Amino acid sequence: MNKTTWNGVIEGFYGRPWTAEERTELFSWMTDCGSMNTYMYAPKDDLLHRGRWRELYAPAEAKALQELIALTHSKGMRFIYSIAPGLDMAYASDADRAALNTKIDQVVSIGCSEFAILFDDIPETLLEADAKVFNSFAHAQGIVSNELLAHLQSQNPDSSLLFCPTTYCGRMATPTVAEDAYLNELGDLLDPAIGFIWTGPDVLSEEISVESIQELVSAIKRKPVIWDNLHANDYDNRRYFVGPYAGRPLALRNEVLGIMTNPNCQFELNYIPIVSLGMYLAAKDSWDERANYLELLPKFQARHG
Repeated sequence: MNKTTWNGVIEGFYGRPWTAEERTELFSWMTDCGSMNTYMYAPKDDLLHRGRWRELYAPAEAKALQELIALTHSKGMRFIYSIAPGLDMAYASDADRAALNTKIDQVVSIGCSEFAILFDDIPETLLEADAKVFNSFAHAQGIVSNELLAHLQSQNPDSSLLFCPTTYCGRMATPTVAEDAYLNELGDLLDPAIGFIWTGPDVLSEEISVESIQELVSAIKRKPVIWDNLHANDYDNRRYFVGPYAGRPLALRNEVLGIMTNPNCQFELNYIPIVSLGMYLAAKDSWDERANYLELLPKFQARHG
């Protein structure tokens, strides 16, 4: 897989993060698939990832994160640390931009070189002070993200950065994806090396068509990375999604720079969703969702006695 391919799993849900033992098993599933190379760390209940993003990790927390990074790399996987400063970041503030660099530098110091900056689910208006400096929301986010990539690559030219926009699915675009002013401005402004995250036509997309991605590309001027919420259940933990990877044609793989699934909060429920995605990514000429499910179901049942 080349450097610009991100295929794998996002631990990006609201709820209890997975344990070290569960993550070890996750990497075993991913390795067995042979088509997955990326784990993204983005658990919303790590408050230092989002709500208290300016704060550095305490020594014990940093050590645990360092061990996770080392474990991921030992399995041949890419580790992406994501940070979500958009809830209260003042984009024009030198102090906030310095705090972002300092936080990222701490994670770099424990072995990470790949990052994601997330601006999903945040207020959509600029602070008065920001509006005096930036022309738009997209302008502010684009400049901050470009500066972060430059900061990372000044230390390690092989560093990478993914970007999650505030308009992160087709339903949020106005009036259409192709005509959305925010997406088009980001497409022009963001460094071409920055990967662009997208969830599809909706937050939880039942289907993602080639045509919908081609429309997006016309706005953002690059192939996106899919953050797939097909099996996510953090919005209602009474519902579980244990079916195969479905509703995405094989041709979709040629239109994107990667597909990562953000699955059920409950780790053990994710065997079929994750392994099925791995098999979809590795499939040659056809993809039969039903046949794939029937193939994996006995293995899932055996795991649970």
